[in-house]
Amino acid sequence: MKPQNPPLSAHQAATEAYQALNAGDQAMAAHFLALAIEQTADEARRHQWALDLGHIQSALARHAQAAQSFLLAFSIRPKAESLASAGYAFLAAGDQPAARDVFAQLVEKAPDHPVYHRQLAYLCRHDGDMACARTHFITALGLDHDPLILEQTRREMRALDRIIWGSASLLWRTDGPDDESLLLGDRVLSQSQGIIEANGRLPLWLGSPDRWMAGFARLLWSVDGADPLPQAKSEQAGFGLKLKPFASQAIIVGAERLVSVGDFARDDWLVRVSGSWGAGYERPVAHQGSSWLFWSVFGDIAGIGFEKTDWQMNGEGRIGRSWQKNGFILTPHLLLSGLWQDDRSGRTSLLEGGPGLTIALPFGGSARQAPAQKIELTTQLRINLAGTSDNDEGLSIILSFSF
Repeated sequence: MKPQNPPLSAHQAATEAYQALNAGDQAMAAHFLALAIEQTADEARRHQWALDLGHIQSALARHAQAAQSFLLAFSIRPKAESLASAGYAFLAAGDQPAARDVFAQLVEKAPDHPVYHRQLAYLCRHDGDMACARTHFITALGLDHDPLILEQTRREMRALDRIIWGSASLLWRTDGPDDESLLLGDRVLSQSQGIIEANGRLPLWLGSPDRWMAGFARLLWSVDGADPLPQAKSEQAGFGLKLKPFASQAIIVGAERLVSVGDFARDDWLVRVSGSWGAGYERPVAHQGSSWLFWSVFGDIAGIGFEKTDWQMNGEGRIGRSWQKNGFILTPHLLLSGLWQDDRSGRTSLLEGGPGLTIALPFGGSARQAPAQKIELTTQLRINLAGTSDNDEGLSIILSFSF
């Protein structure tokens, strides 16, 4: 019978582990460190080897195993750093409940550590526990001193409190039509108008804090010249529901009941799908300079009526650079805008481009929350590039307030 080699001692296994690590063989190093931990009762060695094993397993993307190694190290010597390593390993493994439990222990063990409170807030937000998220974001704000981290946390608080939002805007165009109607089929696709809209997020959990459903109501009217009041008989109301079905994409699906208030409005149903993408609406948190790149893309398709559907599509892209000074944000930009509609009067299209300038004033912020209100003035020179619309080239001025 062939004699079997005796099992390695803890010291021998640890030696093999570190030799393998120096040779670049992390898998073999992890194997021998696990053996070394099993072979010794020395707490100091077990603690250090468990920490080392956890880091090696993390490097090998064995995150669930790494979390257990860090928990072993914590059970031997209950240091917050070991428990935090376990929490981050659980996050890397995708085990959100285990990570939340770990960080809940951490804020009890190290209540003055803002990083632990902030991470627990994110985990609570992920689970839809907004009260927990708010509590720990606020605690982190009181403990943090890094201005960049404070600003990011203030923006997170703003997003948490976005339950009711809305806007009011006035659009003046030098190429607006003379008639009072807001009906489709005017052969002119853009006209001077006012819009007021209010939204309220419904208390429904859709599996992610970035998926939501909201009710909304709005009122539109056409304006004449500089007078912002509605022209007679032009008021169009509507109410409905909006759904943001994707957590990672700003795509909104809406259904709206149009209600005629003025004689030139209509009673009908409207279904809309819109999407927007962009960056630079406010200064990026990590950006150090006073100016930054801005770009945005918006697209929208809507159908009105079920028996004979009127279709509208529009899209707009802007690119420019923003400057912040004395609280104001100035954004000179170039735009390209397209509109198309197919209704009872036929098809009409328009492609415009030109320069523009947006001046924005965010306000209403606090030590706990980034500004959630904004006044914005956008002036653009729109030049016709293509299409069949009767629009004349000219200035477009938009004054808006959002909250």
